[in-house]
Amino acid sequence: MTEEIKKLKGSYHQFGGADRFPCLQLVWLGVHRQLQGQGIGTLMVARAIKIFAEVGSKIGLPHLVLVPISEDVKPFYLSLGFREYDNGDRMFLPLQSAIEVFPQS
Repeated sequence: MTEEIKKLKGSYHQFGGADRFPCLQLVWLGVHRQLQGQGIGTLMVARAIKIFAEVGSKIGLPHLVLVPISEDVKPFYLSLGFREYDNGDRMFLPLQSAIEVFPQS
């Protein structure tokens, strides 16, 4: 997948001087309401971030992106290091942030 660089505000990794950047997209992650608040969502996103940290630099993906399903979930993703972009409609996690959380051995 690619995203338009012009939608990003602030600090980001510009890839090859193009107007788009490659990224990995996290899609449709959810926890049943009765199971929310038990850390299940955090474990699932942490696993996705770990995989991204392990393979992102190897395959040229500088960002993990997602579209939050509602305003209510944004604080959850912000707490995990994601940043808002595209007027807050999307969020991204730079590869370097993922690597800092899950250093490679």
